[in-house]
Amino acid sequence: MIGISLCMIVKNEEKMLPACLKSVKDLVDEIIIVDTGSEDNTKEIARQFTDLIYDFEWIGDFAAARNFAFSKGTKEYLMWLDADDILLPEDQYKFLELKKSMKPEVDVVIMNYNLGVDAEGAPKVKFKRERLIKKSRNYPWIEPVHEYVEFSYSHNILHSDIAITHRQRDNRITDRNLKIIESVLDNKGILNSRQLYYYGRELTSNKRYKEATVAFNEFLEKDNNQSSSFYLTAFQDLYHCYNELNDKDNAIKSLLRSFEYIPPRAEIVCKIAYFYKEQGKITNAISWFQIALNLTTPNEDLGYIAEDLWGFIPATELSTIYLTQGNLKEAVFYLKKAAEFKPSHPLLQKLLLYIKYKIGALPQGNALTV
Repeated sequence: MIGISLCMIVKNEEKMLPACLKSVKDLVDEIIIVDTGSEDNTKEIARQFTDLIYDFEWIGDFAAARNFAFSKGTKEYLMWLDADDILLPEDQYKFLELKKSMKPEVDVVIMNYNLGVDAEGAPKVKFKRERLIKKSRNYPWIEPVHEYVEFSYSHNILHSDIAITHRQRDNRITDRNLKIIESVLDNKGILNSRQLYYYGRELTSNKRYKEATVAFNEFLEKDNNQSSSFYLTAFQDLYHCYNELNDKDNAIKSLLRSFEYIPPRAEIVCKIAYFYKEQGKITNAISWFQIALNLTTPNEDLGYIAEDLWGFIPATELSTIYLTQGNLKEAVFYLKKAAEFKPSHPLLQKLLLYIKYKIGALPQGNALTV
């Protein structure tokens, strides 16, 4: 069985850290905690789980802190988590099974990363991240912010269905990451394409919308080979920025422009549909929701998926639109489509009751319950 060192960097995580460490303490062989300047009880909490606690002077570089943490791990594989991550019971079981069965020639294990859950416990958004790294490969963390492990896909990569679940924090927006990127820009006078992308994202988060559009457009003009998920998010953020700047023309053009870079994605197609719905162009909205409903969910490496947009939401929107128009046949058709994804969702029950009220009976062949 392989040995695993969990290597974490933390700062002021007294609220999040206990649940994180409780969820993994029986899965890993050692826990490395690198504290970058906590002023609360983070280190005291960490001592309940490990004696391997180190201080690292913060230098505005997440990759440097991560590399220091990885340097302290002694087992064959190194694992990283953030304090607001946990493994749910079913994933703890899968993790132990993987640990028992994994062959030592594996270099990197990529796992799912679930962000937020709906009322039924299903992830709202999921994507993939490298989680277990073979120590002997010496893959480095790079980039001072929004850091990642630089590994080669030509090596032995294992894709696992184990999920790390990210817990929701409060919605405080800080300029910490923005300041780090601006420091890089001040020092070097230029940003690489990945840094430009995140510069645009951080500017957007800090409501500096005009500057964000400049950063994103510069990112898009570069001849680069970034993940399709970067383009997916960049165009959506551009849309948001132009909307905030009350530039509806460039907002919709940003979404349509995405098709020059990536195949149609439900995340963008649904935004286009909502744009036309808000403009009162219902026929256009219907067409785009139908396109979204018929898209095939991609299986991208390290890309993200907003689950409900790939079926459930466009189907419920179409059912609602047709119901509003009095077209009960189409409303029922799309209600049944939505039920294929989430048959017990409360919204479907409400739509069904309304249809029953309008036609005096449940739709024939109805698969829903009320």
